[in-house]
Amino acid sequence: MQLLYLNPQSLDADPDGVRDDPGDVSGLAATIAEQGLLQPLGVVPSGGGRYRVVYGNRRRAAAVQLGLEKVPCILLDPEDPTTLLQQLTENVQRQNLNDIEQARAFARLRGHIQEQRGKVGEGELDEATGKAVGLAARTVRRYL
Repeated sequence: MQLLYLNPQSLDADPDGVRDDPGDVSGLAATIAEQGLLQPLGVVPSGGGRYRVVYGNRRRAAAVQLGLEKVPCILLDPEDPTTLLQQLTENVQRQNLNDIEQARAFARLRGHIQEQRGKVGEGELDEATGKAVGLAARTVRRYL
């Protein structure tokens, strides 16, 4: 794991990310302006000196809004299967995902778990999905 300080203008949102829209980031930008960026972004290289944000896209948008020149980023391995898990876990644990984004995240996470484990029952998939993000299996089922 490597820590880089990158220009937020060189960071692109993940087109397959959980959120459709980062929404209004002005409150987050105000917090960052006052306290600094407390949590680094997770990124993978995308070529040409650019990076794709795996997690932390709202922080990226707030940094751009503030005109920050550098933000701390953790360089992730794009081939590591846990990279997707990290993206989904961070976003699902945030309370402000809408129901569609939450359902999409659970479905992607469930698919990831099924790829790793092979053929497993629905109940076991719900349990594993919930466990990965610290939620009950019934919560996962409610969204799917």
